[in-house]
Amino acid sequence: MNFMEHIKSWDILKQEAKYSRVTILVESVLIFILVIAVLNKDTLVTVIPYNLTEQAYMSQSGASNNVKEAWAYMLATEVGNITQKDFLFIQERLRPLVSPTIYSDFFKKLEEEVKQIKEDKVVITFAPVLVEYEPSSDKVFVFGRGEVTNSLGYTRVTNRTYEMRFRFAQYVPQLTHFTSYEGEPKDARVLQKLRKAELDRQRREAKARERGNK
Repeated sequence: MNFMEHIKSWDILKQEAKYSRVTILVESVLIFILVIAVLNKDTLVTVIPYNLTEQAYMSQSGASNNVKEAWAYMLATEVGNITQKDFLFIQERLRPLVSPTIYSDFFKKLEEEVKQIKEDKVVITFAPVLVEYEPSSDKVFVFGRGEVTNSLGYTRVTNRTYEMRFRFAQYVPQLTHFTSYEGEPKDARVLQKLRKAELDRQRREAKARERGNK
């Protein structure tokens, strides 16, 4: 009886060993597939840009809209408030962020602008009002108030727009398109949002005046 039970137990053990080998082989293949998938998948990094209070996401070759908006805001603020004194400092800060495709043109125009500031003895400032990402063109528009003040204290106020596009490589942003012009953004969707924001601002100011008169 004991001998027969041992035989049965031995058969069961052989069957279990057979199935265990199959299971281990399948698990090994699955682990190998998972390792390959992980190595080939972009890592998502959660970041909070310095000028945003919400989370943003960045991978090796892309980023969420608010990351692009944060970089555009920073660049527009740097370029829009540049002076002769801080030109070299800003130039060094921006060098790693500018794509080789626009590198020469970008810094040539920036240098010409600083030269003009020196010759005209003026100070330029820029205060962003709206930052908007446009998915269809992958562009970010930074719209705001620009001022040019001469040595006599006279100030000319204009609306100004900075238009940019970025690509990302190894989590590093690269500016691939940059232009600026006086006036509102040259994009219907962004312009509509800008005008809506302006109407909302006027309504808030009207309500504040009403409360103040009571």
